[in-house]
Amino acid sequence: MRRARSTSPILRCSRAGCLWTRCGGGEFTPEEYRKPHTYARGWIKQARTPVHTWYRTIAYNFVLIMCNTGMRPTEAKNLRWRDVAIREDGQGRKFVVLHV
Repeated sequence: MRRARSTSPILRCSRAGCLWTRCGGGEFTPEEYRKPHTYARGWIKQARTPVHTWYRTIAYNFVLIMCNTGMRPTEAKNLRWRDVAIREDGQGRKFVVLHV
């Protein structure tokens, strides 16, 4: 089955099935990093029901974690709650540790 190409500004690629503007790894440029965030915020606001808003927010956070950690899709998909820990630094600030 063939997928239709997306017309979204962030979901274009020359490779079939790819959802990014650029493939092959490497780090994002600031503009590439900004595009999904800008698009996702509007996408979440366009949700018609609270359930849709919740699911869109979860999807956005999933992509945000992947972008900020450099996780591959398979690594992110295989995360479990047992891999997540909340810690505190010396100044009492909380942060999340992911064990991949």
